[in-house]
Amino acid sequence: MTATQLIPKESLNAFHFTSASDVLQNLDSKKRRQIDLEKALVLGNGYQGKVKITMVTADNQVLAVQTTIWSVSDNHVTLKGGTNIPVSSIYSIEF
Repeated sequence: MTATQLIPKESLNAFHFTSASDVLQNLDSKKRRQIDLEKALVLGNGYQGKVKITMVTADNQVLAVQTTIWSVSDNHVTLKGGTNIPVSSIYSIEF
């Protein structure tokens, strides 16, 4: 993986994400990501807590944002401000 670029969440709309292929290949890693997203959702909605989300764009740029997660589905995550990111583009969540 290339170097991670920390960006403001407001800049995410300038990048394109794809849900065609998952950045994680291991089934256990995908399950862990979903559990972490659910925990981050509780942290965000209950306590306005932020997490660091590392994601990969369609052109393989590695980005990270510090933000609050407002909703999580099987396919997408909605961040504070209304930005949607495909779950398959998310590499990791740090608390």
